[in-house]
Amino acid sequence: MTRAKLPEGPETTAPQDPDGPAGEVSRRTLLSRLAKLGIATTALTVGGMELVSYHDEAKASAKTATGIKAKHAWCMVIDLRYCDGCESCTLACQQRHDLAKDQTWLKVYAMTGADGGTFHMPRLCMMCEDPPCTYVCPVGATFRNADGLVLVGKCVTCADRLPHGELPACVSGCPMGVLYIGDLVTDVAVNGLGKTVKLSDFLKENDAVRFKEELGTNPRTWYILGHGQSI
Repeated sequence: MTRAKLPEGPETTAPQDPDGPAGEVSRRTLLSRLAKLGIATTALTVGGMELVSYHDEAKASAKTATGIKAKHAWCMVIDLRYCDGCESCTLACQQRHDLAKDQTWLKVYAMTGADGGTFHMPRLCMMCEDPPCTYVCPVGATFRNADGLVLVGKCVTCADRLPHGELPACVSGCPMGVLYIGDLVTDVAVNGLGKTVKLSDFLKENDAVRFKEELGTNPRTWYILGHGQSI
């Protein structure tokens, strides 16, 4: 099977190498090829439903703290309609990051839906735009980069792969195509099966929601429901 790649725009093309004026992250050599450390802000709606203007708003507001426009604003979409709880995503993550068997950065939970049936819900880092975890760390080990990724010692959306157009391990490792990696700047998302969608339309047409959105952290992970789920 041909390995899917990250799309750069409406067509599936690999992003260009980010080396250049933006520089590289010097903290923790693990992330040496990431974009310059900073905070990107994208104008996301709290309700998660008014998604028509995502493309223009994200392009206009995805900037670092120094005013340098970010090339990407990464996000995740998880389509619960097709998750069978196989945990291939968890295993792929563990293998990619050399984690112990009892150490997981992505867990798949068995949940009970409104109809009394069981469904499966993968949970990873929500990559919040206002991540509370960065405020409580006394040594600054958890931080948010220019492309909106919250990094160090947890799920990092395989940040070292993204500049090379490679999919996160969980996305490429899902045999059902449940997980998508998306970019709010280019308004495109792709799953491990190579299915490419226009992100804003995909979220709106499928009534995508965000987990614990009421907390106001503006997570960049969306869930598509469809089987009586209640998250």
